[in-house]
Amino acid sequence: MLYAFRFFTSTKQYIIMKTKITLLIWIALFTASSLSAQDSGRESYKLPDNWSINANFGSSLFWGDLRVYDIYPVSNYENERKWAYGVIIGKRLSPVFEIRGQLLNGKLSGTKRTEKQYFNADIFEYNLHTTIDFVNLIYGYNPDRKLNFYGSVGIGFVDFRSVKRQLGTNKYLDSRGWSANGTVKEKRTTETVIPFGFGAKYNFDRRFSVTGDVMWRAANTDLIDVTKGGSKYDMYSYISLGVTYRFNFRGGNDMYKADKSSKAKAGYTPDPALYNKIDSLNNRVKAVEDKANTLDDKSRELENKVKALEKENQELKNRPVQDVSGQKVDIEKLKREITLEVIDSMSRIMPKNNQSVIISPYMQFSVFFDVNKYIIKDSEKDKVAAIAEYLKKDKGLKMKLIGHADQSGAPKYNEWLTQKRAEAVRDMLVNEFGIEKERLTVESRGQSDPFSGKYYDINRRVDFLKQ
Repeated sequence: MLYAFRFFTSTKQYIIMKTKITLLIWIALFTASSLSAQDSGRESYKLPDNWSINANFGSSLFWGDLRVYDIYPVSNYENERKWAYGVIIGKRLSPVFEIRGQLLNGKLSGTKRTEKQYFNADIFEYNLHTTIDFVNLIYGYNPDRKLNFYGSVGIGFVDFRSVKRQLGTNKYLDSRGWSANGTVKEKRTTETVIPFGFGAKYNFDRRFSVTGDVMWRAANTDLIDVTKGGSKYDMYSYISLGVTYRFNFRGGNDMYKADKSSKAKAGYTPDPALYNKIDSLNNRVKAVEDKANTLDDKSRELENKVKALEKENQELKNRPVQDVSGQKVDIEKLKREITLEVIDSMSRIMPKNNQSVIISPYMQFSVFFDVNKYIIKDSEKDKVAAIAEYLKKDKGLKMKLIGHADQSGAPKYNEWLTQKRAEAVRDMLVNEFGIEKERLTVESRGQSDPFSGKYYDINRRVDFLKQ
């Protein structure tokens, strides 16, 4: 009676444990399915979205008491390497996590030559495990990435039927799930199993991939090989290659977004204000593009006018000039005389602070420079010559040379640049036109005194301040 009670109690506990694990598997599968269907008002997911199916085949190896070596299998006499095949159905929960259910059918074998024993077993396993994608976890999600590595861990059941025989004679020794000396099949033994391992996946595209998995199974029994040993748990492994097909693949943000057309099909009503804002932005972008095109046209038109004026100016320079008496006119001398008259008139009409007269506000005699340059251009040397004539006319006149820059550079750099520009003009007046150096002073104003705007060409200049 006591033995019967203990048997009944242990059997009842085992049934309760198995029921709990089965319920856990079903709850996990239901949760995986419902996660993608949440907030259906925003989504338009079909049932197979981000589900996949994998068919695999590989080698099954037993790691337990009835085995010759702990590291590798043997193949002579009784081959310890057996084969198995399986199918995996998976549901991708995020770019990192996927939950998968696996069915596995195959054989196991082990040989103990020192004891002249071997066994063979049939196994059928069903488990639920999750995978963690290490590549997406570390480097971020990329739907077009070719290679991914992942780890796996889960829980399930293994149904096995084993028979142990004598090596060489094949004499029946013991069995689990067999009767009549290992000739009649009986009910398989069911035990819990913990699968764990790692794998790699090579993606041909977003639907097809090839997988390679190395998974170990720790079974809650020491009797798969019908032999009790030092450990109360038997282990076996499954090294496999498989092909995966993914249904209705959605990647990255697509897992949480549905496109406009699919929302419409699902009866989703988009926010009109959002689309109005998008249309408004598109219209503004188009208006800016049209304005830019118009400015380009005007710029080309002005460029053509400048070229025409330059051509006309060159023709005038090449044309000989004569006065009414028919005598040739010295153009350069005439230009200098006109320059002196203009400077004199400007000096009379442009007082500032009752101390000095700035010649440059009309820009006729400011010397202009290229961006980030302080070398005087040939086209500006006539202005320096005109100022030299003006200084020679009035021997007591002193002049301050003031350097300016636009705001494209750093302030300290612009101060240095404008100092060099003013010194370049002073050196030309002294070295080429013989103006006394003590009559000229140099000042650097950097970018602090722009004539107009920040980056205009007219801000890169040297002005002349009469003292």
